[in-house]
Amino acid sequence: MTNIIRENDIKKKRLMRMLSAVMTLLVCMSVLWNGTAANATTQPTVPDSMQPMELGPLMIQTSYNLYLDIWRGEVGDGNKLTLWQNSGGDNQKWKLAVASDGTFQIKSVLNPAYCVDYVWWYDASQAKNRKVTAIKFCSGTANSQKFFIQPTGNSVPGEWDKFVIRSVEADTDCLDVKGGNFSNGEWALIYGCHNPVTENQRWLLVPTGGLGDISSTLRRLADFRALKMYDDSSPRVPSITYTSSTTPQTILSPFKPVSDMTWNGTTSTTDYTINWSTALTSQSTFGVSQSTKITLGTGKDSPVNFQIEQTVGTNWSWMSSTQTSTGGSYKMTIKPSTGGWMIRSQLVNQITGKFTISNDLGTTWTTEEMTSTIPLTDGANNQSSVLVACTTDSTDSKCQNNRPPL
Repeated sequence: MTNIIRENDIKKKRLMRMLSAVMTLLVCMSVLWNGTAANATTQPTVPDSMQPMELGPLMIQTSYNLYLDIWRGEVGDGNKLTLWQNSGGDNQKWKLAVASDGTFQIKSVLNPAYCVDYVWWYDASQAKNRKVTAIKFCSGTANSQKFFIQPTGNSVPGEWDKFVIRSVEADTDCLDVKGGNFSNGEWALIYGCHNPVTENQRWLLVPTGGLGDISSTLRRLADFRALKMYDDSSPRVPSITYTSSTTPQTILSPFKPVSDMTWNGTTSTTDYTINWSTALTSQSTFGVSQSTKITLGTGKDSPVNFQIEQTVGTNWSWMSSTQTSTGGSYKMTIKPSTGGWMIRSQLVNQITGKFTISNDLGTTWTTEEMTSTIPLTDGANNQSSVLVACTTDSTDSKCQNNRPPL
């Protein structure tokens, strides 16, 4: 059995009672879904986020072919890092442990229990204390072990592959070659970022060990972190603008299950009330493959979201800008030894475009194209979302392709 229900019709026929849904809309990239059999409930606001990942092994290279190196290859808490020519050793290889906020730890391949951090060192020649990079036991909470990247500009050939590596603990600090001295054995520092960026703070993240090209992934990582920082009103990203490459289209997203399966284990045909709920979040994806998804913004109050909204040109009253979930219940007749569940297709606006981002170091860059989908409330362009009641004996492909587990 398949029963297709237009959600506006549900309201008219009173077959569905809309439940409380008071969440703030989040802008992320192609619609995220979280279907359960529970009624829609208030939940904490979901922050800007991306998919965590581990990226590597890679080498961290200066413009003069020197590499971030564990001094003497000695693994120990607080052991300093230097710059050295390519030795091919694991003491020059690293992995980026990327968190959902776009920051990352730099883990040693030689011993993954150690991450890049710093120790204080007194520089007698300058009569000042300096932060010299070092390896320390990895800590999930130490901001001194968390970093993010920003491009150094895309106006010069090859510059897309170079980044500043900025500290989370003090985001005005960058990974730096001490004194701009590109010589074997020189220290790598955590030092104040230069504006404009200088060569001793430009770094290449070079894949090794058969990793393949990671340039696109690194750019997306930099793009997401910058957009998130703009949303968080960080002075490190004072400006973004959005340019669309397509006109917005109102479409129905692919069907997704929005309830658990209810099984009739009796010998009689029985009426059941199926509770359903789904998260309403805008989502964007990078590139044609749409493999990298990120969540950006908190509804109409999000600066990033506002940039898209200006281009979409859709009045916010048509957008689900005051909630992140919706749900209800539906009375379904289910035969013996048969299961029933609900699937749903959300009405959305879809648009493709790019952001141009400027940071506090005088660098401006443009993201790859992103396809964004923004959930709409019923009635936008005289259309509505579609809710479908499914049973296990249905031959409808929409139902069979979206079956929840028993």
